[in-house]
Amino acid sequence: MTEAEIKRRIDVLHVEDDDAWAGLVKHWLASRNLSVRRLRSAKEMREHLSTCCTLPRCLLLDLTLKDGDGLTLCDYVKSSPRLQSLPIVILTGRAIHATDVLKRLALYRVEKGTKTEDELVAAIVSILTQQERDRGVIDAGDLRVDPIGNKVFLAGNEIASLHPGPFTALCALARSAPIPVEDHVLYQAFLTRHPYHTPDHDLAVSQVLRNNISQLRRVLGKTIGDRIERAEMGYFYIPH
Repeated sequence: MTEAEIKRRIDVLHVEDDDAWAGLVKHWLASRNLSVRRLRSAKEMREHLSTCCTLPRCLLLDLTLKDGDGLTLCDYVKSSPRLQSLPIVILTGRAIHATDVLKRLALYRVEKGTKTEDELVAAIVSILTQQERDRGVIDAGDLRVDPIGNKVFLAGNEIASLHPGPFTALCALARSAPIPVEDHVLYQAFLTRHPYHTPDHDLAVSQVLRNNISQLRRVLGKTIGDRIERAEMGYFYIPH
């Protein structure tokens, strides 16, 4: 394994000794822009997880491997302090009750068959989306705000990287959309832009908000800026 492979984060680590199924899974997930690394054995999986600097976002396990059992690998992962938060999906052709999988702390069991693609993709996308929600990503229609770098995306394309105050205010608008966010909430959000500054109480809250909202609209551009509108006691965002 190269140093680049050890450091690069992947979406799905797939442990599968059947080449045909490995190829299908890679095709299904790659078509959804998800990166996949395939390992062929329990031994390779243990070696990879013990050396990689960045864990995969999801572990996809076959139950029947030539050198080990998938349920035993579940126990290995969930008993390790470093690995135990790693979500596991079981993909198998072996008859096994869902309860037996859940007892091993795997999240989903997907059977190999004619309906595998839809179920497997839905399970993995659900896991990865919830991970993003947990770290603070907000999707409001075609708008996405990501706290890593305070970045703003429109239809998947990055359009801005905001200062803390405007980003906090936009998060409040996106999270509440289309319900208005009250003036005092947005006022406090914008103040986080320079938390070490004392607010100028000579300026009315409404004036501070108008100035900051106007600047936020300019930074975001017309498409997003025009969706931020004034309500009676606050501002609201109209998702598209």
